Amino acid sequence: KGLIRLAVLVWTMSAPSAFLVSLIVKYILWPHNVAQGKCTDGFKKPFILIMHNANSIAALTEVGLMGGLPCRFQDFAVAPMFGLVYILFAWSMSHGWTDDFKRDGPQFIYPFFDTTLGSTCSIAIVALFGCFVLSFCLFSFVEFILTEYVGGGVVGHTIAVVLLSASVCRFRD
Repeated sequence: KGLIRLAVLVWTMSAPSAFLVSLIVKYILWPHNVAQGKCTDGFKKPFILIMHNANSIAALTEVGLMGGLPCRFQDFAVAPMFGLVYILFAWSMSHGWTDDFKRDGPQFIYPFFDTTLGSTCSIAIVALFGCFVLSFCLFSFVEFILTEYVGGGVVGHTIAVVLLSASVCRFRD
């Protein structure tokens, strides 16, 4: 029983987080680089594409086609708590991403984690936390709709999984 509970909690953290990562890459990070005229080749590497997209596709496939673990609202607090731990981890590692911290200064996973940005960083952190909450709600809603209302059996669910995957995944400019 304890192992099942652990599986549900890990699923409750990982599935919405995968969804969130794909959403942020598709709608924020990649378009930002395009708008700034920066190179987007880093997003197009096979490993990076898999890292940012395959988790969402796998999570949606699990929910839509395999009838897997539910993302339950009664476990709502888990996703934001994971978000807070992730933010704290990212900040704590800012000194660990470089060999010479004195020369390079802190290195952040995302530009909006840079504490030298002043209020921009604070606003971004609050927005990211809100996105974790929204991602959990969105994924839970998708899971509920797929399991309760989408008809058509395998064909209907496959179409829904493909459409939802296309809405959160990006593969090219």
